[in-house]
Amino acid sequence: MRHIHRTLTLLVLILLQTGRMNAQGDVPIDGSGSAYPAARMVRDPGASALAGAGFAAGDNPAWAAFRNAAAVPLSGIQRLDAALCYQSWMPEIDPATNLQGGLALRFDHLGLSLGFARQGYGAYDVYNAAGSRTGSFSPSDLQLSLGMGSMVGDHLSMGVQLSLLSTSLDASTTYSALSLGLSALWQKDALSLAAGVSHLGLSLSPEAGDDFRPPLSLDLGSCYTLPLGERHSLQGRLDGSVYENGGLSACAGLDLALWQLLDLRAGYRLSDTKAILPSHAAAGLGIRFKGIRLEGSWLFASDILKNSWSVGLAYGF
Repeated sequence: MRHIHRTLTLLVLILLQTGRMNAQGDVPIDGSGSAYPAARMVRDPGASALAGAGFAAGDNPAWAAFRNAAAVPLSGIQRLDAALCYQSWMPEIDPATNLQGGLALRFDHLGLSLGFARQGYGAYDVYNAAGSRTGSFSPSDLQLSLGMGSMVGDHLSMGVQLSLLSTSLDASTTYSALSLGLSALWQKDALSLAAGVSHLGLSLSPEAGDDFRPPLSLDLGSCYTLPLGERHSLQGRLDGSVYENGGLSACAGLDLALWQLLDLRAGYRLSDTKAILPSHAAAGLGIRFKGIRLEGSWLFASDILKNSWSVGLAYGF
C-alpha cells in the first residue's frame, strides 16, 4: 500500500505541474480552451436527463469512472453494475453517434469502475494535391477510464479516475492525452456532497503543443432525497464546475421516483461562453424492474444541442 500511495502521489504532482504549464499557453484550441471537449460529455443517460446534474449521486455507479469513482463504495449495489448507452449528439449541427458503456464492482469498502466511449462525427470529403476526391473521413473521439474508490470512515469515500483521451482529426493526425481526476463523496441519510478535480492532463502528443490539453476543472455537487410516502421520493441535484480558463457552468435537476419503478426527470444547465457544454434544458424517463434499468434523455433549449438524445440499459445486483 505504501508503494501504491507513493506512486499515486508522484503521478498527481507530475500532472499538477503539467496542468500549470499548459495553463500558460496563449492560443486556445476552442472556445473552452480544451482540445478534448468530449471528455466532459455526460455519458450516463439518467444524469443527461437532468442536464448533467449528478456528481454527488450514486444511483448509477456503472458510469462512475467518467466522473466520480468515489460513488461506487457508497452506492446501493451489492457487487456489480453494468451499463450501455447509445447517444445521438448535436444532430442539428454536426451529427455524432456515440457508443459508451461502464462497469462498477464493489468489494465491501472498495469500489472499482471502468468506462469506455467512442464518439464518431459526420464524414467529410478528402482531396489530393490535384484537387481530386480520394475518399472521405469521419473524425472520432475515444475515452477509456479506470476508477477506484475507497471508504474513509463511515460516511466518506475518496476516489481517483485515470483516463486515456484520444481524438482523430484526419487519417494521419491523432492526438492523445492522459488525465487524472480526484474526487470525494460524503453521504449521510438523504444528503450527499461531493468535490473533486477533473482531468489534470499529461499530453501524450508533444507535437501538438502545450495547448492541446484536457479540460481541467474544479467540480462540486450536492444531492438530497425527500421521501414522499413509502414508495415515492423526490431527489434534487445541484452541480457546479469552474474551468481553468475561468469558464463557469452549473446544472440543477429533479428526479421524481414513483412506486420504485418509474423516474420522471428534468433539469437545466447554465453556462457562460467559456464553458465546454453550452446552456440547455433536458428531460427524460427511467424504468426500473428487478435490477434492470432502462433510461433515456432528450436535450432542448439550445441551438447547438437541441434534439440530442440518448437511451441506455443497465443492470445491477
